[in-house]
Parts: sequence; structure tokens; C-alpha cells
Amino acid sequence: MRFRKLDSSLTFDESGQGMTEYGAVLAMVGIIVAAVFAFANGSFHAAVSQSFSTITSQLSSINTAAGGSGGGDGGGGGGSGGPM
Repeated sequence: MRFRKLDSSLTFDESGQGMTEYGAVLAMVGIIVAAVFAFANGSFHAAVSQSFSTITSQLSSINTAAGGSGGGDGGGGGGSGGPM
């Protein structure tokens, strides 16, 4: 009887299953990322750099077209301007 209770508690206990699956998925993603960097031979870095350069230039042109000055802290906010 005692062994039956022990066996059933080991069989149906799934308390660590989610963490184990998360670890397995994280390991798989790490292996895939490592493989991409290993087989890219520097072309991956160039593609990412070009993408960020394109995004930066497009955001700059949008800011200029919207009349932005290209700097500053963005201005203040609302408020009454003094104590009540």
C-alpha cells in the first residue's frame, strides 16, 4: 500500500515540467542562433548593420518631414505652472 502511494505520486507529479520544457526550448534557440552565426561568416553582421542603418535614415527623414529639430528632450508636459 505504501509503495502504491509513492508510485502514484511520482507518476502524476508534473510540477517541474513547465520549467524543463522552457529550458529545452531555450537551449534549442541558443543552438540555432549559434549555427546561424557560425555559417554566416560575417554576412549576417553586414545584413543587420544595413537594416539598422536603413531604419535610422528613414526615421530621420520622417522626423525632418514632420518639422522636428532632430534633438532635444521632447519638451515638457502639461501642468499648471505653479503651486495651487
